[in-house]
Amino acid sequence: METCKTRTIVRAVLKKQEASPDLLANRTGSSHDYSRRQLMQTAPNIVHGDWKTYQHEAERVRAMVFIAEQKVPRELEFDEDDKTAEHFISFDARHMVTGCARLLDNGRIGRVAVLRPFRGRGIGEAVMKTVLERAKARGMKDVHLAAQVQAMPFYERLGFEPFGDEFDEAGIPHRMMRLVF
Repeated sequence: METCKTRTIVRAVLKKQEASPDLLANRTGSSHDYSRRQLMQTAPNIVHGDWKTYQHEAERVRAMVFIAEQKVPRELEFDEDDKTAEHFISFDARHMVTGCARLLDNGRIGRVAVLRPFRGRGIGEAVMKTVLERAKARGMKDVHLAAQVQAMPFYERLGFEPFGDEFDEAGIPHRMMRLVF
C-alpha cells in the first residue's frame, strides 16, 4: 500500500499538481512528515532520449561534476558523440535534475555523473541499471566504459570487469571496464 501511495504522490509532484491531503497523510496523520521523509526516499525518475531533448539537463549536471568539481576542460567534456548518444537523466521527486549518463551505439557508456548533494542515495546505481536495461533492449551483447579509478568499485558492484592498463584522461586516472550480458 505504501509503495502505491508513494508512486501516486511522486506522479503528482512531477506533474506539479497538488496531491490530496488524505493521500499525503501518513499513519500518524502528519502530511508534512510523510511528504518530506517519503518523497526524499523515493527512487529517482529516469528518462532517456536524444541530445536535443535533454541537452540542458545533461549539460547542467556534467558542467557541475566534471568541469567545476573535477576541472575537466569544457572542450573535452562536450563532444560530437553527444549528438548521436542516447542520454539518461534522473530527477528526484521534486523534479530536480540529479544525475545523468549516455549510451553510444557501439555500447560505450559515458558521462555518468550525480550531483554532489544527491550522492550516496542510489541514484548512480539506478541510472546505470536503466542504461544497462536499455542496452539489452537495443540488442547489445556487452557494454564498456572508461571508469575513473576511484569509481571502479561502484562499477564492479554492477558486474563490470576491468581490462587493459590504467590511463590518463583529462588528468584523471581511468581504466576500461566491460560487462557482458
